[in-house]
Formats: sequence, C-alpha cells, structure tokens
Amino acid sequence: MTETPEMGVCSGGLQAFCRFLAQWSSASLVLALEGGRGREKARVIASNVPLHLKNPEVPSIPSEVFTGGTLVTLDSAAMNLPPALTIHATARLQPWFFLPGGIPHAEASGVLFIGARDDLAKEERALLLTLTEIFREMLSDHRQLRQRRYFAAKFHDLFDSVPTGIVVIEGDGLTGHVNQSAAQLLGCEAGIATVPTIAAAMQRLRASCDNATALQEACAGLAHDLNFTARLDWQLAGRTLSVDTHPVLGDGRQGRIWIFEDVTDARRREAELRELAQHDTLTGAYNRQFLKTQCEAIIRAAAERNNALAVLILDIDHFKRVNDENGHSCGDAVLRAVVERLSARLRRRDGGTLLRWGGEEFVVLMPTKDPEEARQVAERLRQSIAQQPIQVAERSLPVTISIGGTLYRCGEDLIIDTITRADRALYRAKQEGRNRCIWS
Repeated sequence: MTETPEMGVCSGGLQAFCRFLAQWSSASLVLALEGGRGREKARVIASNVPLHLKNPEVPSIPSEVFTGGTLVTLDSAAMNLPPALTIHATARLQPWFFLPGGIPHAEASGVLFIGARDDLAKEERALLLTLTEIFREMLSDHRQLRQRRYFAAKFHDLFDSVPTGIVVIEGDGLTGHVNQSAAQLLGCEAGIATVPTIAAAMQRLRASCDNATALQEACAGLAHDLNFTARLDWQLAGRTLSVDTHPVLGDGRQGRIWIFEDVTDARRREAELRELAQHDTLTGAYNRQFLKTQCEAIIRAAAERNNALAVLILDIDHFKRVNDENGHSCGDAVLRAVVERLSARLRRRDGGTLLRWGGEEFVVLMPTKDPEEARQVAERLRQSIAQQPIQVAERSLPVTISIGGTLYRCGEDLIIDTITRADRALYRAKQEGRNRCIWS
C-alpha cells in the first residue's frame, strides 16, 4: 500500500503557516508548493483554506533560478491555475507573488500568494529571508512526515502479510497490535487490541498446548520482570510453534514483542537428522554417538527402577574369514542379520539397547534385577545366533558370537570403565574357544 501525498496527510504546521501568511499578505489564497527541477507540475502540499481536491497540482513556476528571500511577481495568465483552485480565491485574484524556497534541485518549491496586497513586494529582504527559512524547515518536516507514513504503511502491509505471527505490546502497557497470522493462532481479531484481551488469548493458547505445564513454569517470570526474554517451543496438536518474546523500545518506553513461528517441519527434520546421526548406517543399530549422548539417561532410568545395568560386548567369531571367503558384501549381510536377530530377541523378551560398537563388535545395555538374570539373557543372545545358520543369497553360513559381560558400578564412567571391563571379559571368551559368555 503506497501512500499518496494528499492534502489530508500534510503537516498541520504548514497549514498554519499558510494561514499566517494569508493574514500577513492579505492574500485571498496562499499555496505551499513542492516541485523539482524539470517537472511540469508542482504539488500543492498546504493552503490557508481547505481544498476539496485530491492531489492538487499547479504548473511549475518558470525555470529561472530563484534565490531565497526574493519575492517574484507572476503573470496570473501565464500560470494557468486550474479553476478548481481559483474558486478558493474568494476576495480577489490579483496580484500574484511567489516566494521561492531557495532549495537546490527543487526550485519550484515555495509559497504562492494569490490576490495579495499590492505593496507585498516592498517588504524587507530580511523578513522574506526569515519566511523562506521557516518554509524550508516546514517543508523538510513535511517530507520526513510523508516518508515516515510511507514506511509505516509499508511496515503495516508487511506486518499483516508475513506468515509469522507477531504481537507488539505498546510501551503504555495498555494496547497491542496483532497481525493476521497471530490472530488466527490466538483466535482473536487482527489489528489493535487491549493488552488484557491479548493476554487472555495467549493464555488460552498456551493452556491448550501439550507441554502447557512446562510453559507455565518457564513464563512465570514474565509477570514481574520487564526484561524477561524467552524462546520456547509450544507443542500444539502435532504442531510446534517457536515462540520468542523479548522487550522492545518505542517512543522511549519499553514494550514487548511476541513472535510465533511454525517450526513443525524444521523440528521434524532436526529429529530425523539426530536419529540418523545416532544410528549405524549399515545395520540400523544405535552407534557410539547415541551412547555418548544417552548414557547418563540410560544409567538413570535403570536406577530409578531399582535395577542394575548389565553391559555386554559381543563379537562375531572369525568374521574376517567370512569376508575373505565370501566377500565384503556377504560380510555386510551377516552383520545386518546378526543385528536383526539380536534386536528381535531383545524386543521380544529381554529388553535392552543394542549398539554397533565398531567393525563386528556390538554392545548391549540392559537393565536387570540381578547378575544371574543378566547371565541368562547373555546366553539366550548367544544361542539366538548359534542355533541357526545365516542365509545370504544361496549360502548358509554358520555364525557364532563371543560375549563379555559385566555390571555397571555406581560412580564409574560407563564407556571408559564399564565397557573396558566387559571388553576384557570378551578377550577371555575368545581365548577360551569363542562362542561363549564370560563375566567379569
């Protein structure tokens, strides 16, 4: 929406100035003009009387160079003023004078006097210079006002059209502005609203969120902290809204802005990327990165249920021979088959988390009631691999695994201490003939 420079948007100061000049000059009509070099028309931006015209213009003053403080006598016939303007000169039409603004590249800007007193041209130059300076300042203010209104209109167009929900609370703490997107989310009218109305709509939306309790606690400081800043995810019926709120300054007073952005797709992609980053691409089992980020949670979950945490490290026996004799693609198929069987066993009966530790080694983290139960689970896992050959294309490959096991001990590092101890037990299982479980 582009704002046009109509009479209705000119500054009140220029209008008052024109009324003053009309009294001083005894002119029937005083017009403040704005026009640039080379333009055929000058814009009427203010007058001493209301003009019933939209975007009034007059022919530009002849192109001779004017200097500030010089009053120029004009030929009214040469000006060819539109009749819709001359009808406002109710007293008389002669003579005509023009007081240039002395503005570079805007020589047609100045004040036009119609029907002024005859001796106006005899006024002292010092007075005319003062009037010229006042006009320049007021024209500058008028241009700034027009520019601000233009950009304000652009901002409001943008404010209402962006897909992001925006709520701006004024510094007076009484009113706010709600754009279309925010209004749809909050279930209220777009535009200006009272702060209590906006606050009630936000509270309703927040209370309907899946994580309402956590949001309520996180936003508790807002009521008594003017500098409160937060960026929170509001979970709402399968959608995720990233809601950012922080203080803003306007007219020297502190207000507040709320920005509601739908990040459902972005959060879904982030979750998918995290999931991919924590899984082995070949077998689909969890990887070391998963353990680094989740080991504390796994330990805590076992402790909260008064369970011990069994840690098993498994290795496929003679796996190098599988690769050498059948090729690496066959070896990859064996790795996938082993993971499938172990995962099925853990899901079906024993629980626990399976990770590919590297190469043909895997780790199982499993809550258990006592060491004997853990030993029984380890034996069932061993048997699930050994009891039936793995089919790869037309090949039937007998595969066995060796297992080293231990229990996590309170206070130790799961990766550095516990898994290392289980690895020593695995080494012993290999040394003692493979296809067996050894505990440490």
